[in-house]
Amino acid sequence: MTDFADYIVFVDESGDQSLSSIDPEFPVFCLSFCIVAKADYIGAVVPAVQVFKFKYWGHDAVILHEHEIRKTIGDFAFLRADRGLREAFMSDLSHLMSAAHRSAIFADRPRWVLEDFDRQHGAGVLVTEQDRLLVSLLRPNRFMDFVRRFLFFDKHTGKIAARYQQVQGVKAIITQVSKIRPDGSREGGQAR
Repeated sequence: MTDFADYIVFVDESGDQSLSSIDPEFPVFCLSFCIVAKADYIGAVVPAVQVFKFKYWGHDAVILHEHEIRKTIGDFAFLRADRGLREAFMSDLSHLMSAAHRSAIFADRPRWVLEDFDRQHGAGVLVTEQDRLLVSLLRPNRFMDFVRRFLFFDKHTGKIAARYQQVQGVKAIITQVSKIRPDGSREGGQAR
């Protein structure tokens, strides 16, 4: 009998894989790998996903494609009709993913490590104002704009990143000088 591997590898891509016609709104390509121990896949991941699918469809033949879920199309069109149902679905899906990640992260560690983690993080984490600011900054369009226009590399100094005030000042100046008067001349003056 042939020996089989102890792990399953899932590979997926996201974003624009074209090098000739890059979407300026989403100029990102990501290739992701997920490695799961077969024992965890059989014992935890598959049963949890099946319970989730049976709850919403009555069968487990549906494929969970992010694009279809986000756009509520195909097998996910039923989510358009009821906002409460959509929120419950997304909450269940998020919980499913969190449980799967947790299971995979602690699979090969001693039980006390998981218990210690649960003790420290069991009550949840409150969202702070700093969390909100970071999420806002890291929106793909804002982050890519910052990387493209306000992050510089110098061979002597290294990486130079503009501060918030500098970014906002430059954007205000560009907005001001981009204004064109009816006679074709540009606006000048101070940016506010």
